[in-house]
Amino acid sequence: MSRFPRSNRRQQHRNSAIWLGAFGGIFFLVGLGFLVLGMVPTVIDAVRMRQWEPVPAQVVEARLASSRSSSGNATSRVHARYRYVIDGRTYTGERVAVSNMADNLGDFWYQLGWQLKSAQQQGKPVTAWVNPSDASDAVLDRSLRWPLLGFWAIFLVVFGGVGGGMLAWARHSWRKAAQPEQALATSQPWMAHPAWAGPSIASNMRAERWVFTVMGLVFLVFGASVSALALPQAVNGRPIVWVVLVFPLVGLAMCWHAIKRWRQHRRYGAAALVLAPHPAPLGGSVVMHLDLPVQAGPQARVVVALSCLERSTSGNGDDRRTSENLQWENEGIAKLLPTPSGTRIQWQTNVPGHLPPSASPDEDGTVWRVSVTGQGLDGDFSAHYDIPVFATGTSASFSAPDDRLAFGQANLPSEESLLRERIAAVCQVGMNMQGRLVLDQPYARMRRVQMPWLIMGVAFLASGTYLWRKDALGGWMGILFGGLGLLALVLSLWHLGNRRKVTLDRSQGATVERWLLGIPVGRRRYAQMIERLSLYRSYGLQVSGQRPENIWQVRAHPLGGKAFVLADSISGEEAARLLMSDIARHTGWSAGT
Repeated sequence: MSRFPRSNRRQQHRNSAIWLGAFGGIFFLVGLGFLVLGMVPTVIDAVRMRQWEPVPAQVVEARLASSRSSSGNATSRVHARYRYVIDGRTYTGERVAVSNMADNLGDFWYQLGWQLKSAQQQGKPVTAWVNPSDASDAVLDRSLRWPLLGFWAIFLVVFGGVGGGMLAWARHSWRKAAQPEQALATSQPWMAHPAWAGPSIASNMRAERWVFTVMGLVFLVFGASVSALALPQAVNGRPIVWVVLVFPLVGLAMCWHAIKRWRQHRRYGAAALVLAPHPAPLGGSVVMHLDLPVQAGPQARVVVALSCLERSTSGNGDDRRTSENLQWENEGIAKLLPTPSGTRIQWQTNVPGHLPPSASPDEDGTVWRVSVTGQGLDGDFSAHYDIPVFATGTSASFSAPDDRLAFGQANLPSEESLLRERIAAVCQVGMNMQGRLVLDQPYARMRRVQMPWLIMGVAFLASGTYLWRKDALGGWMGILFGGLGLLALVLSLWHLGNRRKVTLDRSQGATVERWLLGIPVGRRRYAQMIERLSLYRSYGLQVSGQRPENIWQVRAHPLGGKAFVLADSISGEEAARLLMSDIARHTGWSAGT
């Protein structure tokens, strides 16, 4: 039977469309409200008032009314009454500006209030603009306030844009659910998906480019506008308002990532991945290649990895989360073959037969992904491809007539060199003068993981200190934020600032030494007979735009004692297993699992 239950997918698409439609409709209506109720009437009134006639008016009353919200933000507007005479008849007006909405955008209301109050106290006339068609309709200031329009435009773009995007995707999901079922042979379930129907597989980069572009612009425009309004308050003694700078900074980071993706697309094009055979066979070999319109130099190197991931989704609507856990991976250095139009990147690998086939792209389950990372080309190149992998009983053929395109040997040397690069990044392996094996792990060996925690710890600790000083919620908010920040800060500093050195000898056991920021903090000798070695998965990493990876430890098990760590922070099970094999070969200890 097919692995893709169409009825489940239909229901998922319907549920997704309903949730997206509901939330998108609310967002879109909010954005539309700012347009219909704010921007359009204000612009129309300002244009109409250009035809109104000036008359002298006497200010009877003028005052600046201010109000403060629960969050401490003050807004102002001017209340005034004035009299003017048209054709011998006296009229009283109360409209002061084109828009009488209270706000805190600049000093417009303060300046206008001061002018009207001065005119009232000194008995000086002011100019009122009167509607020639209705003498009772007048205004004192007919200028169009661009900062106010810009403020409304922010909400129009953010809420209307996000809501419109959600509605468009909801329509797409609903139409997808309504598509008729396709009559497919059960032996070819991949044919149900147009992206998998042929051997040429498109990359995931197109969606990534647009997501980062749209979200980056939203964060950048919204964040920059809010920062421009809020930073004067920060300068005037409200330092917590500096937090709004996070939004434009996040937007800049997203836009920079999007720019790099667009530049790569312009340089390399779509760069589809071609499989032979198609689909990739479980328990067989597959050759994959992609063509780039650039000539590779002598220093160019392209690493290709095939990963088996288990994808799972939890939650609904805005709480919907998707995670991918790495189950198996193989990587190697691809061959770079010259072609008339550029360079062909080609790689061959075996696919384990015990792993499950690909799940539908729309559903949870097994995902087979090819990741390509190139350096030394005409600019760096990276792409990801979700490929179909099924038990077809076929395998790659090595009888290609063109010797350039034939893979007669496996990629084992290349793969081992990559594994040793991973080991060397976190652990220096060598022999000392006594002929003992030494594993030396330097400071900051996993800084790419710990630096974000360090920055977050500093930010939370600073926020907690500020909230404690302000006695927010009785000080409990400061304790909560400060405690979390201190915990993250201490743990990240411990991991960044510690060094481990392990000396191994079959007859004398193991000696483990540790330093913290250059200060010796521990030295322990395990003189017992080491019974065996083992691997332990510490944690998994999943970063957007990069393939997931598992971080491993190599442990030793003394006879009758507790296991201890020989090396940590190793990326990938195969690299950890290679290091364990090296240790076993030098010491004679048994390498377990």
